[in-house]
Amino acid sequence: MHEFDKAYSEANLTTSHLVVYVLGGAFVDKVSIAIDGPAGAGKSTIAKRIAEVKKILYIDTGAMYRAITLKLLNRNVSFEDSCMIEQ
Repeated sequence: MHEFDKAYSEANLTTSHLVVYVLGGAFVDKVSIAIDGPAGAGKSTIAKRIAEVKKILYIDTGAMYRAITLKLLNRNVSFEDSCMIEQ
């Protein structure tokens, strides 16, 4: 059983819920894994499990985007104002 399939199984998920992209290869010194799927499909659950199995860093970009959005909302920054967003 492939390690990703094992992680899916242990998280009680099926591959039909999510799409896993593994970016890397002979000319890349780092591997990035992107997981796509609908809300509630278990993206974070499987991402954490894969990171655990593969002993790699887990970064929750969804949480990062939500934190940045909250910061902009709290500062009343328009989403159209790219200069203020960059600051």
